[in-house]
Amino acid sequence: MRSPRHLGPNGGLPTPGAWMGPGFGPSGAIPTLSAGVPSSNSGDMDDFLSNQFESTSVRHAFIRKVYLILAVQIAFTFSVVAVFTFVEEVKMFVINYPGIYYASLVIYFAVYCVLICCKEPR
Repeated sequence: MRSPRHLGPNGGLPTPGAWMGPGFGPSGAIPTLSAGVPSSNSGDMDDFLSNQFESTSVRHAFIRKVYLILAVQIAFTFSVVAVFTFVEEVKMFVINYPGIYYASLVIYFAVYCVLICCKEPR
């Protein structure tokens, strides 16, 4: 049986940090983005991020943007439905040519399935 000295200084293990993959620093820590703030210590970065999102003005602006996007989506949907409901020419066209209506349903479900099943188009 061989003596443990042939295994090297760490008993046959690689040097610390050598088994880490790319992107890891020599200490094994994952590097992070500093968002333009110098990271003298990690507490400063945590304080910056928590203060940034705890601000009521930032939260109110975010909520305002979300509701604005939602209102635009509802208004667009309402306008499309209103055209097909209240414009007689459009309503009669859809009634007289149901193939276009069914073709649009097939296209909708095809696009829906592609977006559900494939990650690249998203």
